[in-house]
Amino acid sequence: MRKQKVIKIGDQEITVNELTSAQIDELLSTFNGDRAVHPTELLLDSVIPVEAVTLSTGIAGAKLGGKECENTPTELDEIWKAVAEVNDFLSRLLERLAKQGHALLTAASSAEPAAD
Repeated sequence: MRKQKVIKIGDQEITVNELTSAQIDELLSTFNGDRAVHPTELLLDSVIPVEAVTLSTGIAGAKLGGKECENTPTELDEIWKAVAEVNDFLSRLLERLAKQGHALLTAASSAEPAAD
């Protein structure tokens, strides 16, 4: 059964849906070196990317941060936390990937330079 949660932000009700495996696969395939960091991702302490929030809630990325966003950081944090809660498998996957990426960067930065 697909998980769902309804949260209330001000006078707005937001339905947060669990992403399907196909949506998660599609989401992961969009991550590459060209992806710009979203302003709200910098603001919040979460591994959940804005694309996952958009897929889960139907709210466009521009409305989740930047010039079109009328929500406070506290309200945005509530939305991100609800998405992380409903998509707990995705949250754990992204945390594992972040740890692996950090370990790779640490290993690469501490490796001895190659001999010429």
